[in-house]
Amino acid sequence: MKAAALLSFSLLCFSCSQQTDKIDLSGSWTFSTDSMDWSRMIELPGSMASNGFGEDIAVGTDWTGGIVDSSFFLKPSYAKYREAGNVKVPFWLQPVKYYKGKAWYQKEVVIPDSWEGKDISLFLERCHWESRLYVDGKEIGMRNALGAPHRYDLTGKLSAGKHVLMLCVDNRVKNIDPGENSHSVSDHTQGNWNGVVGDMFLEVKPEVNVSSVKIMPDRLAKKVSVSASLMNRYEKETNVVLEMTVGNEKVQQQSTLKPGENQVMMSLAMKGDIKCWDEFSPSLYDLKLSVKDAESGETDVYTERFGFRDVKVVDGKLTINDRRLFLRGTLDCAVFPKTGFPPTDVEL
Repeated sequence: MKAAALLSFSLLCFSCSQQTDKIDLSGSWTFSTDSMDWSRMIELPGSMASNGFGEDIAVGTDWTGGIVDSSFFLKPSYAKYREAGNVKVPFWLQPVKYYKGKAWYQKEVVIPDSWEGKDISLFLERCHWESRLYVDGKEIGMRNALGAPHRYDLTGKLSAGKHVLMLCVDNRVKNIDPGENSHSVSDHTQGNWNGVVGDMFLEVKPEVNVSSVKIMPDRLAKKVSVSASLMNRYEKETNVVLEMTVGNEKVQQQSTLKPGENQVMMSLAMKGDIKCWDEFSPSLYDLKLSVKDAESGETDVYTERFGFRDVKVVDGKLTINDRRLFLRGTLDCAVFPKTGFPPTDVEL
């Protein structure tokens, strides 16, 4: 019994000592389209429509996309589809509910003591489309990227303990106008939904960490170079050991980082033959870049996939890896009938 009790106590202490580097924000959020009324709950990742929120579809619904065919509004054959409760718009996939404007999402989070003084960031995948973040009622900033995650630097803004995150998502066309019927924001290819439909989390990094990396593969020279932005949150210079790995190849270098952001270049020669990337042979390599703080011993690791390829213009024609390239694409109109937006998960 004593041994079992000691083992249980040891496991409990071990469990309590484990540090998390992410806080998952998926799940229930309080929700409102009026910042004074927080009586409803919504599940994220998701959209207002996928949660059943929004306004009923009517003949006069203020769509984002333009309707140039007046037959729906005038022809007798469409009359029954213009009646309240039975409106069926023939121009695109009709959502169950529709909403255009600001929507507010709010969630309480608890920051652990181990995060104190470290880099903290918020990651939001697939917002549609402008997001504005508030922490404990104080505005942090705005992001409006459509093709990239919305990231917010919250270093120094989230002390240990409870905090309230409030996110305002606005799906109206505002200061950036891609055109009335742009498929990225209007009602055609996907619906003009409001929400966040991908990964959502808070992330912590050590005081010395990899902030961003630009990978520059050189097919002909058989080497890969990186331009890395390294953050040093200490108020003094810090010695670090950088290690870059691709496959079985590895290179190290020592650097001294000044307080704040630092730019560092590294290159790694690839031995033997390399596999190039193209559409018929999409060979990829995994790159790992780590920075170890010589004083604390903490290591931050960045990983990314890349391919060796050259895209050039030769005699007015595109080439990839010295071979003629023909670009083609697809138009996925109305192919997401259940949600109105493409999925972010990958089914293997």
